[in-house]
Amino acid sequence: MTKHKANRTHGGIRTRTYNSWRSMWERCTDIKHKSYYLYKDKTPVDRWKSYDCFLEDMGERPPNTTIDRIDNLKPYSPDNCKWSTSIEQQQNRKTNIFLEIDGKKVCLKEACRITNFKYKTALARISYGWNPLDAIMLPLHSRKVTLLPNGVFQKDSI
Repeated sequence: MTKHKANRTHGGIRTRTYNSWRSMWERCTDIKHKSYYLYKDKTPVDRWKSYDCFLEDMGERPPNTTIDRIDNLKPYSPDNCKWSTSIEQQQNRKTNIFLEIDGKKVCLKEACRITNFKYKTALARISYGWNPLDAIMLPLHSRKVTLLPNGVFQKDSI
């Protein structure tokens, strides 16, 4: 793809949407891009080689959003992308811990916000082997009994 060739036909140069499209292609295909190693296997679908097709599928980029892959293991495509805020992007990392609250899948940080529980305390409990739901739902100083591999019960409290 010739640099900026697409902008001659659509007039979208310097728009937020065009910049997102261009940046997406650069990080996925330009071996000199600082993030190429993270995105080289996430090349957008062929249809999105055309900015016009990308724009048709995604629509104009709303303010305070960037392109986000719903499933980070899959490439950029119309059924796997959406415009997301920075908070939504942070909640869509493969390193996040997820749990279900009120039938909704949320990351641990969001679950702590919803339940008014300290995030650092939840992380500490999880590092001690607690399941994420217990880590945020049991009151402070609750005791959890863990069966160790040697058959001995250990009481943990945080």
